[in-house]
Amino acid sequence: MRTCLLLLLALAAPAAAQVPATDIFVATLKVAKGPGGTAQWQVGAPVNVTHRPGYDNQPAFLPGGRSFLYTVIGDDAQADIYRYDLAAGKSTRLTTTTESEYSPTPLPQGRGFSVVRVEPDSTQRLWAFDLDGSHPRLLLPGVKPVGYHAWIDSVTVAVFVLGSPATLQLADLRTGKPRRDGSPSWTPPAARRTPSRRCPTAPTFTPGRRTARCSRARGHACCAGIPRRRIGWRSPISPRRA
Repeated sequence: MRTCLLLLLALAAPAAAQVPATDIFVATLKVAKGPGGTAQWQVGAPVNVTHRPGYDNQPAFLPGGRSFLYTVIGDDAQADIYRYDLAAGKSTRLTTTTESEYSPTPLPQGRGFSVVRVEPDSTQRLWAFDLDGSHPRLLLPGVKPVGYHAWIDSVTVAVFVLGSPATLQLADLRTGKPRRDGSPSWTPPAARRTPSRRCPTAPTFTPGRRTARCSRARGHACCAGIPRRRIGWRSPISPRRA
């Protein structure tokens, strides 16, 4: 039997607040072999590890699973990044900045963490810090406004860029820009619909593959690409409202 940890979120919005009051719950997750070799999952009793008024959200385990990063919005409406140590049961503040940081994500190879930073002029770009919250640096100067991100490898990151329409792009840290090697940016299907009687094949997110889905309404075809390997994404909202 193996035991790991599972993060659970609870959301409770107060009557008068600009951000919801949320807490982070931790529970044990046990996996054992059941009849016929099937996996049986057992979730232990969840424990509120950030029990306080205010916003505690966006948790992400650090390598090894002994601690996790998360976003805290305090009474000053400032968003900063904290680390919670599971063994010690203690939170440590990592960033204390005049900007706001959201969506902490461990960097590949465990050499720090990345965030979506809301800069003084409200620009949202991808930044990185060392694991102790020091040495802030801008990773993608020309990609904005970033809503969410996920690392593909040590130099490639998928970024959800807000806009009309919003797009999912692959960016390269070596250039600080979206990749130009034929990897397309992905646009939500609703933004790709076109009132055409023909149904062109729409490119998908997976390079080198194409597929399309069509539906007819009011005499015209609406086409939208369907990635053969889906990539998860969340609704295009500002990190301030995530």
